[in-house]
Amino acid sequence: MKPVEYYIALLSAGLYVLFINRHLTWLAGVWTTVISVGLGYSLSAAAAEWTGRSEMFAALAITAFGMRVLDFIYALLSDRAAVMQLIRDVLNRGGPR
Repeated sequence: MKPVEYYIALLSAGLYVLFINRHLTWLAGVWTTVISVGLGYSLSAAAAEWTGRSEMFAALAITAFGMRVLDFIYALLSDRAAVMQLIRDVLNRGGPR
């Protein structure tokens, strides 16, 4: 069983996500928050082990910023021409430097 502070951190990060998504419709904001809290809860143990930080910190960071990171990656990969140009550049010069 995780400590109460862990769940308070998840709740706080979830409220932060709801606050920063206040421009969305109510339902979209709630679903974004639910997904973020789910990501934070499910990935916190692995992320804590991988980073060497506490599980509470990992849950807080993943919940608060996980969807932003996924949105950024989606936006980056959605620009097919830019991705293809990046791949060409890497292949032409033998790898990233």
